[in-house]
Amino acid sequence: MGIVNQQMQQKFPYPASAVFEALMVVLPEVGITVKSSDRDLSRITASARMSAFSWGENMSFVVEPLDASSALVSMSSASKVVVNIVGAYRHQKNFDKVIMSLSTYLRRQFREPGTVGTGSPAPAPQAPSSLAAVCASPVQPQGPVPAATKRQCACGYQGPVAKKWDSWVVPVAIVAAFFTCGLGLLILLVPKKSKCPQCDSIFE
Repeated sequence: MGIVNQQMQQKFPYPASAVFEALMVVLPEVGITVKSSDRDLSRITASARMSAFSWGENMSFVVEPLDASSALVSMSSASKVVVNIVGAYRHQKNFDKVIMSLSTYLRRQFREPGTVGTGSPAPAPQAPSSLAAVCASPVQPQGPVPAATKRQCACGYQGPVAKKWDSWVVPVAIVAAFFTCGLGLLILLVPKKSKCPQCDSIFE
């Protein structure tokens, strides 16, 4: 391993053709520009961009099939400037970025149907279970919802009547609570009264 040049190999459990096509997609995503490619030779030459500590690197990738379902990627990197001791770590950093991105891309593609390679299709979505269907359905009330009590008033009104406090109860309770550190809220214990919504008379 040298400061100016560095090489690395990585095996992938995917067909060589799929790995090559994935490399063509992944390299630009990690900041490496593809300069030329040869599908017959499964070879790619590329260039890594300049950084604060490096003038950039010239890189090459060769994909070799190991068998029908695995491939070996040979990577080499050379600094564009011969003397660049501070930027020597860039070789390994670029290799790591390519390996991680390539592995993630291939793993994702081989889990989805109709994508690069010969990955198995994703399992078909299953119908929701009876329990899930019951949980997802809105809860229906059992029986009629209780309504306000129906009363008949002397004014002729006949229908539902709700119980309410007298109009003075809530304002007085708020004022009393302010001066009594909350004890005034006990006024709200006054029982509500049933009032006719039409004539405001009180039902006994």
